[in-house]
Amino acid sequence: MFAVVTSLTRHWRLIAEMTRREILSQIKGSFGGIFWPLLQPLLLLAIFAFVFGEVLKVKWVRSGGTQDFVLLLFCGLIVFNFFGECLQRAPALVASRPNLVKKVVFPVETLAWVHVLQALFTFTLSLCVLLLFTVALRGRLPWTVMFIPVVILPMLLAGLGVSWLVGAIAVFVRDVTQVVGPLVMALLFLSPVFFDLAAVPAGFRAAFALNPLTPTIEQARAVLLDGRAPDPVQLGVGIVVAFLFAWFGLWFFRRAQPDFADAL
Repeated sequence: MFAVVTSLTRHWRLIAEMTRREILSQIKGSFGGIFWPLLQPLLLLAIFAFVFGEVLKVKWVRSGGTQDFVLLLFCGLIVFNFFGECLQRAPALVASRPNLVKKVVFPVETLAWVHVLQALFTFTLSLCVLLLFTVALRGRLPWTVMFIPVVILPMLLAGLGVSWLVGAIAVFVRDVTQVVGPLVMALLFLSPVFFDLAAVPAGFRAAFALNPLTPTIEQARAVLLDGRAPDPVQLGVGIVVAFLFAWFGLWFFRRAQPDFADAL
């Protein structure tokens, strides 16, 4: 069970260096530099805020107007983008690095940590923008902002689990790449990113609650925007379930790893 943690602690120097290189490769040689990872969420925010806020007139039950709507939308979007990035990049986790897989001494499982930490870097930049917007529009930040590292912990573990699981499957089933794109889009619209969960009809609310993204998005909004501490029971259950999923993903990855070189 602790293999998930030891996979990081045993190779943390390698993971840190590879993560640094991946981040630098994204921004090296570009005029925008570190701001490019922010461009996509900001562009999506502008489009979605216009379509859902001005054209479709979608409103949150607890929203106080356009400004609150934009903050709630952006908060949900950056949380979703964290998991969405992990899922979208998962098929290429192993398949895109055959040279590393064929090195007997290279710990291939660490690649999932690199993907997740890279997504965490983008999330952190977007979070800083959200906090700046919140201060600019509301004049202050709630004290519950301090809970955000704990709130996103289940999403980090889920990102690891999906990276290991999908990354291993994609080595043998290349069609996984074709499925991931539509799956990410479906998750986007089936998660409470553009709408308040309270607005979902009671008959469908239980189904939305089963979405693993739902509690993280809702609790992130609670601590970042509403000034409410996270629900300890919901958070505890989420961490345990996500940890078990990450452990299963790692177990599956290690079982499949001996056959990677032959499949590639």
